[in-house]
Amino acid sequence: MQPLGDRAPDEAYFYAASGDALSHSAKQSVSWSDGKLVLDVKRSEYSSKTPEELRGVLVVVRGRERFAYDVSLGVLSR
Repeated sequence: MQPLGDRAPDEAYFYAASGDALSHSAKQSVSWSDGKLVLDVKRSEYSSKTPEELRGVLVVVRGRERFAYDVSLGVLSR
């Protein structure tokens, strides 16, 4: 498996393991800051609170290559 490396991916999308954690139809914004991938996702309208952690699959695209990572992510709420 390839690590994220030191350059921004062309695309990235997070698929949450819990079906009611995120609004899967909402656009996910992706940014790259100081070697870190930052995803801005929308909480599902069916979720009663912001979770402290999200588990799921992160798909990263670089050119013609696609990588999938099983991840556990910390959550920052706004």
